[in-house]
Amino acid sequence: MRENVRKLLYMDKRIVYLLMALAIAIPMFMPLGLPVRIPKSAQDFYDEIEKLNERDIVWIAAEINPANQAEFEPAIKAIFRHCLSKNLRIAVAAFYPQGANLAATWSADLVAEFGAVYGVDYINLGPRPSTSQDSIMDNARRDIIDAYSDRDNYGNPLSSYQIMADLQKASDVSLAVIFTQGSPGCAEYIANWQSTGDLMHMITVAAAVQIPVENPRYQAGMLQGMLGGMTGGAAYEKLIGHLGSATKGLDSQGLGHLLIVVLLIVGNACYFILKNLDEKAKTEAGGRS
Repeated sequence: MRENVRKLLYMDKRIVYLLMALAIAIPMFMPLGLPVRIPKSAQDFYDEIEKLNERDIVWIAAEINPANQAEFEPAIKAIFRHCLSKNLRIAVAAFYPQGANLAATWSADLVAEFGAVYGVDYINLGPRPSTSQDSIMDNARRDIIDAYSDRDNYGNPLSSYQIMADLQKASDVSLAVIFTQGSPGCAEYIANWQSTGDLMHMITVAAAVQIPVENPRYQAGMLQGMLGGMTGGAAYEKLIGHLGSATKGLDSQGLGHLLIVVLLIVGNACYFILKNLDEKAKTEAGGRS
């Protein structure tokens, strides 16, 4: 028995690496659906979209970059799914240079799945320099087409699209969903649109590092809902009834952490068993001598 315990205690580290790789990889292909707690902030986020009427316009401020793909891509997909399933219209805008294109790329499958028509069901206003954010947002309070120089993300006239007939100014937006990892983000939208009374309903998808900054705004009622990091994305996927990459990622993390705990317990148990066996062997050897 002692040799078997010793072999388990001093297991080839390649086996440990293989077990960890399997624990991380399996949920990515077969989501386990491990229990996900639904925080009030995520429930409020979901409820704000649920309250909207058919064909209302949701403004998605895609202040994102590739570094936050793991946290933001699942939320973009889940939001598009939720909005399009309710027959809401979507306007994407960004001050981060890559934000608008990333949002378009990550949502492309959802747009195709729901048969959404560009310029009718959704529009991409494209990125604008963050150095001009205040002047653009102030102008958009009165005239969005003029604020965005009558050009969408692809260089086409905004005024030629059907959706823009109902999206002329900031107050035509029913809800703003603000992705934030810093600045520009929620603070700019609150200062330029909410404080002026043009758009009062705002919810946010915050990167994990930004949660401590945005949570006081949520608690104060300036934000009516909040998703925080991958955990918030998984909670939202559960609420809309469609498990996606956030759930898979959380399952991978959970199973990986569980494996570490199991290995620690087994390793410590083997150590103490082996120690007791060695002491017992020494006692027996001493008795025989």
